[in-house]
Amino acid sequence: MHDGLSSAARASERRNNARHSCRIRCQLRRGRRWEKGILVNVSLSGLAVESPFRADEGDPIHVRIDAPGRKQVRLQGIVWRMRTARTSRLTEAWTLGMVINEAGNDFLELVAFEAQRSQQRSGTHPRQGAAPRIASRPASSLLPKPKINRWFRVRVRHRENHSVRLLSVAGGCKAEASRYALEEVGDRWEILDLRPV
Repeated sequence: MHDGLSSAARASERRNNARHSCRIRCQLRRGRRWEKGILVNVSLSGLAVESPFRADEGDPIHVRIDAPGRKQVRLQGIVWRMRTARTSRLTEAWTLGMVINEAGNDFLELVAFEAQRSQQRSGTHPRQGAAPRIASRPASSLLPKPKINRWFRVRVRHRENHSVRLLSVAGGCKAEASRYALEEVGDRWEILDLRPV
């Protein structure tokens, strides 16, 4: 599980990898308890899950994805965004956006499979009867090699109202992680603390 995608993206709303919509059952865990969820999109660097599970920005989350006809995919991510998906009198659901912290080749293969399905749905797949290119080579050879980064927990403070935020960013070094954090929040913030996760 350690030889595939590792720290492939930083926690930013700017996405460098295409997202592929899907509806796949999954489970989320923080601590000891597993909660059910639905994987609603996936990319090389992150994923989004709808679930009654609540988490905070920067929380590490374990994910198990139960794609039909495939072995269970396991990975670790870090929550970078959470928003309300839907609410009713009986249930409340959240969409958790996560960046991938650690995943194996089985996750790369799942992303490649969903990318192929997206192409087929949008009509950009090869002509009927032709074998899709993705089937002729291993999935990992078709996907860009992720940049290997270290994760940092960054505490920032607003210069005017002194509010504090906690971010999780990935970078090749502390200076790079610091720059990414300030790009994320803007020039009215200052870094109080930056530590490797």
